[in-house]
Amino acid sequence: MFLRPRTIARVNNPRNEELFTGLGVDASVSGTKLINAIIHEQVRAGDMMIPLLTLKAGDIEIVEVELTRSSHIVKKKIKDLTLPAGSIFIAVIRGDEVIIPYGETEFRPEDKVLALVKRTSEEALRKML
Repeated sequence: MFLRPRTIARVNNPRNEELFTGLGVDASVSGTKLINAIIHEQVRAGDMMIPLLTLKAGDIEIVEVELTRSSHIVKKKIKDLTLPAGSIFIAVIRGDEVIIPYGETEFRPEDKVLALVKRTSEEALRKML
């Protein structure tokens, strides 16, 4: 085994991480990336609705939910569901494919569902999913 010095850098801004590689840094550690990875894993582990965007002074949100095998809407078509008032599905992400949902769209485990929902209907949508 050879002892060789290694350079490790702490990166404050993830956008600058590539710069460190060009400067001869062997490894970099980004606190922002680590925290993001931890949050992402926690979200995937639980049935959680993630707010992506809040519109019109916080009254409307675009939310994302990753479906599990135990989700209530898996193997069901949109036309067979009764969505809470003030909510609508706007996209389904299935692997690398983005699907614009319509009545015949059937949900599968691991689908990521994007929905537009009024805050007053968010809890009802969460229970449905």
